[in-house]
Amino acid sequence: MGNVLSYVAGVFLVLGLMILVHELGHFLAARIFGVRVDVFSFGIGPRLFGYRRGPTDYRVSLLPLGGYVRLAGSDPSEERSGAPEEYLSRPRWRRAIIASAGPVMNVMAAIVLMTGVFHAGFPRPAFLDQPARIGAVDKDSPAAKAAIQPGDLIVRLENWQNPRWEKINFEVLSSAWRPLSITIRRGEQELQTSIQPVAQGREQTGYAGWLPSEPAIIGSVEPGKPADRAGLRPGDEIIALDGDRVWSRDLLSRLQQIGDRETTLTVLRAGQNLDSRVRPAFMERGGQKVWAIGVSLPQPITLRSLPLHLAFVESLDWNYRNCGMIFDVVIRLFERRLSLRALGGPIDITRQSGEAAQRGLLDLVYFMALISLNLAVLNILPIPILDGGHILVLAVEGTIRRDLSLRLKERIVQLGLVFLILIFGIVMYNDILKLTR
Repeated sequence: MGNVLSYVAGVFLVLGLMILVHELGHFLAARIFGVRVDVFSFGIGPRLFGYRRGPTDYRVSLLPLGGYVRLAGSDPSEERSGAPEEYLSRPRWRRAIIASAGPVMNVMAAIVLMTGVFHAGFPRPAFLDQPARIGAVDKDSPAAKAAIQPGDLIVRLENWQNPRWEKINFEVLSSAWRPLSITIRRGEQELQTSIQPVAQGREQTGYAGWLPSEPAIIGSVEPGKPADRAGLRPGDEIIALDGDRVWSRDLLSRLQQIGDRETTLTVLRAGQNLDSRVRPAFMERGGQKVWAIGVSLPQPITLRSLPLHLAFVESLDWNYRNCGMIFDVVIRLFERRLSLRALGGPIDITRQSGEAAQRGLLDLVYFMALISLNLAVLNILPIPILDGGHILVLAVEGTIRRDLSLRLKERIVQLGLVFLILIFGIVMYNDILKLTR
């Protein structure tokens, strides 16, 4: 029951509140420019209750998923009085600002939310902020076929010099079956090659078969196991097996190659390298028997609590980078470089919202910021019905210095509606597939 409540609360907070913020942007801009607001609704569907203040009916509607604003004289098919307080009576540039105010408010909300997250201190995998060094390569993977090895440093991917893992992961996920040029540094040499990620999973996202290097720092040692008998301690960093550098991600696979053969394990402790002899034992891990030494290797996490002004700067950078990635995803979908199966809809947002709510407040706020930013970018696209479509029509009318015919506008709206219904059908189908996995 608690899980269900977390999921319900999560989706209302994330999707409902961020859509309401969007509509609040339109409401405030309309009020500033003297456009009468007939209805400001929290939720959609039939009116439950509310109150009237001035000309506006502030209401709570049946379904608390977002909201809407109804502006006076905004429907060109309805009869208008021509009063200056009607939306279509205002100059086009003012109507464009009202249309863009929703996405702008979503961006502002994302900036404020992420400022709070960075100020409070958000846990983040440490490898994302480190040079992109390969820690492990899956057998027969695209990375293995490109002769990439553990320890290689990625110094260029396509046109990006010294990319971080966040950028690399995005490029790989959105580039299934498309070759990516790559330059790696191995020792003192720089080698140029290419890798062609393959589509994987129901989402058909790209898979390269490499894992980032993370130090193999021991979190705990199981009593009586090989590591315990060899004198290893929590906090020791395993740096080599038989003299070869080893990382957290490839330690288990290296142990499978060694089997029950005794090996020299080198650890870093208090700034000194110590060698120990250890013989792996056959143990159960994740429901299967594997060769292991009896240690846990937790993923290193960074937790930075920034001063408010620096948190704001970091938030601006985060929003800028993620805006770029969202636009990239849209472009790659149209270029067919990314499968439509990667798209998620309301059901997927509900699931992710509930999971974020269960992980804690910071995770939920982070997800709210991400959804708010997605709403901003997607609504500004030049698609009929969406804000970007309205702005495009206003721009065309401003260029030709006359209104488009009502018949043409109706056809544009119908085209946009069909497109959105098609997209909605695709994302709902994807959501259902994910539930059946």
